Amino acid sequence: MLHSSKLRERRLLPGLEGRGCAEDAVSDPVYGSPLDSQVEALLQRVTGATEQRCASLRAEADSQANQIVKSARQEALGSVRKAIEQERSRLDQGLRQAQAHADLLARQHAQARVQELLAQMWERISGRLEARWSDPAQRRTWIEAALDQAGTLLRGHAWRIEHGPQWPEGQSTELEALARAKGAAGVEWASDPALGPGLRIRAEGVCVAATVEGLLARRGDIESAFLAEYFGWDGVNTMIGGLPPRTGPNEEPPGSGKP
Repeated sequence: MLHSSKLRERRLLPGLEGRGCAEDAVSDPVYGSPLDSQVEALLQRVTGATEQRCASLRAEADSQANQIVKSARQEALGSVRKAIEQERSRLDQGLRQAQAHADLLARQHAQARVQELLAQMWERISGRLEARWSDPAQRRTWIEAALDQAGTLLRGHAWRIEHGPQWPEGQSTELEALARAKGAAGVEWASDPALGPGLRIRAEGVCVAATVEGLLARRGDIESAFLAEYFGWDGVNTMIGGLPPRTGPNEEPPGSGKP
């Protein structure tokens, strides 16, 4: 592009046309012409528009760059949060599994303890009942309890009372009177050598089995009552949680010590 200050005019000198030679002459620059002003204004307009366009492009590029950085930062933060949540969830699951495993071990230990106590109870309870039957005072309490139960179930019928070798023969008359007082219409005595401690009372197809075997027939009820007495809580709760016994290390559970 030619600037107005550099503009020159090339002309042929008059009188030299057609002589086979020419001489260049450069005129002095012309300043302040309308063309120069228009060119200058156009150049300023183009320069200003270019600078404005460049500034707009830079601003747009900066905005896009900031948005890209912001989006990348948000995406990075989202990834970090997601990773933290996943790790926290994994740790929580691990803790729950560990707690469940510990609870399972505690229940297994408690159940093993309960089974051990029940085994000890069943080993000793028969001997304790036989010892009670051998004691005259406790045997009399045992017989009276059986007559009370028979009076509830067999009142108004003739009773057949079966007993073993350890029956107190000298008290038969007294016990017959007691049986009649409990509701027996009549009493028949029958000795059974195979019958151990205790007695059986029969009438009209109903039998009150107050023997060792009869007293221990309802194992579930006996075990529940034993556990409730031993631990001080319900036997089912005892098997669920590892609850310590309330007795000391040298004490015997109920049913295994003195009556």
